[in-house]
Amino acid sequence: NMFVFSGRDENRTDFGVQVCFADMWSLQVRTVTPPQDVTFERITPTRMELKWTSDQVFVEAYVVEQSADGVNWIEVHRGHAKSCHIRDLEPNTAYYFRVFGVNALGPGKPSQTFVQTTLTGSPP
Repeated sequence: NMFVFSGRDENRTDFGVQVCFADMWSLQVRTVTPPQDVTFERITPTRMELKWTSDQVFVEAYVVEQSADGVNWIEVHRGHAKSCHIRDLEPNTAYYFRVFGVNALGPGKPSQTFVQTTLTGSPP
């Protein structure tokens, strides 16, 4: 958690009258929890669409990472939407994916890892 406080808190005398200012506000920012309900749609030999849900507030972006082995990850998408299109895949190939949100505290925990195989066939 990160807490941000701002405002003023002062005492002063104006025209012989004691004046107290105390207008404070705070904002609590938490790390992003993992996205849920990750699904794969429109799967072809060379592309697919990922969708997920998240009830998080203050998410600056969602990141999708892809891996050929579930160990070495590369970022393939970063954006505000809760979906993305993955392109330039190989036919009949298994890919690993995970999704996480990013906010002012940095990256959140990733979703569970999902494996999805592209369809057999030749690219269009």
